[in-house]
Amino acid sequence: MARAPRELLLPYAGSDGVFLYTRPPEAGVDPSDIAGWSPFSGEVLGDRAAPLLEWARGALARLDPTAMRKLPLPEPSPVAERSPRAPGTERGAKSAVLFGLGHYAKTNILPNIDPRLHVRAIHEIDPTQIGPVQPADVAYDTSGSPRPEQDYDVYFIAGYHATHAPIAAHALRRGGFAVVEKPLVTTRAQLDELLDACRAHPGRLFACFHMRYSALWDLAREDLKLSPGQPVHYSCIVYEVPLVRRHWYEWPSSRSRIVSNGCHWLDHFLFMNGFSAPVRRHLFRGANGDFHVSVQLENGAVFSMVLTDVGSRRIGVQDHIELRAGGTTVRVDNASRYVAEDDHRVLRVARINKTESYERMYRSISEKILRDEPADPIAWIERSTSLMLDLEEMVAPATAAAASGAASRPAGGGLVHRDAEDAAANGRAANIERSDG
Repeated sequence: MARAPRELLLPYAGSDGVFLYTRPPEAGVDPSDIAGWSPFSGEVLGDRAAPLLEWARGALARLDPTAMRKLPLPEPSPVAERSPRAPGTERGAKSAVLFGLGHYAKTNILPNIDPRLHVRAIHEIDPTQIGPVQPADVAYDTSGSPRPEQDYDVYFIAGYHATHAPIAAHALRRGGFAVVEKPLVTTRAQLDELLDACRAHPGRLFACFHMRYSALWDLAREDLKLSPGQPVHYSCIVYEVPLVRRHWYEWPSSRSRIVSNGCHWLDHFLFMNGFSAPVRRHLFRGANGDFHVSVQLENGAVFSMVLTDVGSRRIGVQDHIELRAGGTTVRVDNASRYVAEDDHRVLRVARINKTESYERMYRSISEKILRDEPADPIAWIERSTSLMLDLEEMVAPATAAAASGAASRPAGGGLVHRDAEDAAANGRAANIERSDG
């Protein structure tokens, strides 16, 4: 261990002899420009890293090797990418693998899947999420992709968003079930690949949109007295917690908030309307960063969503949803509080623990897999993801226009009507709309 040049050190308050490295002193060298960067982000650093690397080279060259001393560290453990499973631990009706051991998987996936689906391997690129590994019936693997020599009956996919579709397509081509967290895809190319795999191996992909599984929407169908094909109009306000710089939800590969989180409510709107085909889509971005989204379906149902991170973060993500059909309105707050009313009275008030929908979802999916029942129809997958990507393609021009303050309005007011591709090309309108037919 060598002592760094004095000008690069700062005494740590309250601890004699303990020093912290300061920020690089040279002008034009800003470590925050690359801090938190990941090769999975889709962000190209290019020349931005060069000044910091040059500074680091010089700083290392100035270290005094005569001041080095050996620290009394234990012998290192063997480096391995995959831990072996303990012998004789095979069990369960079907084998399973999990990709992504983040907080969501630890609290929602692993505790709720049927134990007859034996998770035999967990892939997680971050060793700190895995922790110390002891001999167990699970192999831990730091590869972010499936190993060619490994096959499983069920693939639970909950890693970085841009990895979902490639792993799901791999699972389907290997004859497995793919249980995929949202979003299913992040690009058109991924959607094409996934749909090709679904057509070749139909009925084997489960989309984990947990809102479909909430008991409150069963109540809503009863209280709205829906007949087949009847439109359910849907309005929602969604609050998201602001994220730190370079949070993985903010990576270019993760796309915008429409893909990373807004897909939940878009899918649920389609789900409540039997996945009727979208015929109009509109996206506006406010000067405060809010997304305003509206959609109309072939059955006449209309959707509006405000997606914002402006406001109180006291309890994290929040949403307020209203469904309307006939003379009845259903309101659901934070996936837990339910009120239905008609023209004359309150029909029903209910409250649930909002985490119950995750348990119902994974129990339902597990049972279908164990009975070899078909998963989501391909039409559901295609319409939900296509609508999300249609709106995503409107984000860049709407964001540019909101930033410049150059939102276009025709004389006399009204929204600009424009094909999404044309809007993306000229980038002049914050109001972007696409119509089919």
